[in-house]
Amino acid sequence: MTTKKWNWCTYSHINGDIPQHIGKVYDIRGSSCNVKYSEDQMYARHCWDTDYVRVFESLEGAICYMYTNSGLSFMSEIKQDLSYRFTKAARYVNWDTVLRPLKIKKMLKNLTK
Repeated sequence: MTTKKWNWCTYSHINGDIPQHIGKVYDIRGSSCNVKYSEDQMYARHCWDTDYVRVFESLEGAICYMYTNSGLSFMSEIKQDLSYRFTKAARYVNWDTVLRPLKIKKMLKNLTK
């Protein structure tokens, strides 16, 4: 499978199930893909093994996955990291809309542990 457009992704040096950052993925080929870490990235995109990357069609999807599956406790940590790395895209996120269902989902997830 090869993508022609940029998609949002989460990536991790540990494994794809525990995301550490949000980025943009391009050129997915078999078990590898290229990840861009910020909108103003001057150096080349890095090639990643797809086991360490989760791809999403929307930024909100990546944010939801990051919030419910990362070790971060606060949405403000994700917002701060995203605002630093992808300033333009972060401005258009409706954080209140993203946050409401996630708070409930994370609370329920923690209750079942």
